[in-house]
Amino acid sequence: MVREASRVASNWRSEETLDEYLKRWKIVAIDHIDTRALVRHIRDKGAMRACLSTTDQRRGQRDRESASVAADGESRTGERASPPNMPYEFPRR
Repeated sequence: MVREASRVASNWRSEETLDEYLKRWKIVAIDHIDTRALVRHIRDKGAMRACLSTTDQRRGQRDRESASVAADGESRTGERASPPNMPYEFPRR
């Protein structure tokens, strides 16, 4: 989620554009988001459940999937869904 994604690979070491990289690794992304407003909203309202998808999902399916993970990342089974204090490792090419 970014304000404006670059459409060109501007670094001399880059081998592909951001769009090509995201498509190759099947990573969902969205741009043209007012990230400052989003941060203010989260700060004022607290953590919320959300779903970003490339398909049109039915409300019942979204509700079932979002019910399985709490807004703080704690799954209903007691396992952490995505630990905020651990680094994320990007897949190697």
